[in-house]
Amino acid sequence: MENLAEGVMVTDSNNRIITVNKAFTRITGYEEIEVKGKNPSLLSSNKQKSLVL
Repeated sequence: MENLAEGVMVTDSNNRIITVNKAFTRITGYEEIEVKGKNPSLLSSNKQKSLVL
């Protein structure tokens, strides 16, 4: 996971962030300590339309 160029986040069954890789930090600017235990929705800017699949 640490050697991937893509940002990766792992969440638990309660949708809380467990860990992220270095690429995630580089891409988002968030350190793991800042996002650990939080909901991934913190990345939502609400500036783009939602994509429903």
